[in-house]
Amino acid sequence: MKVWSADDTLAALKCKLRESEEAHNDHMVAFTRGCLMIMQGMPTIDVMDGIECGKCFFYDAEHKRCIHKNGLGGRIRKGMYCSYGSFHADDIEDEEDEDEFGEFDD
Repeated sequence: MKVWSADDTLAALKCKLRESEEAHNDHMVAFTRGCLMIMQGMPTIDVMDGIECGKCFFYDAEHKRCIHKNGLGGRIRKGMYCSYGSFHADDIEDEEDEDEFGEFDD
């Protein structure tokens, strides 16, 4: 699985811009320039790498499934990710509070 960086995205947009200019596709040129302006204006941040499913506490290697109650469904590949990944059962906080959305309260 390839993880795209901002540099990869900018390079792809610049390539698309060149292709659009060569094809004289004014609508795609304008759209691609707009996308480039937005991407170039975004701040960069450092983020932690996620936990691959294959290294996650909740990954059932025998059945290739996630055993977390909110985890990914179906057959799971080792290189997949989800937001519930954890290396140890001790890392898991009170999950009842984790998914609260105040705007949905009665």
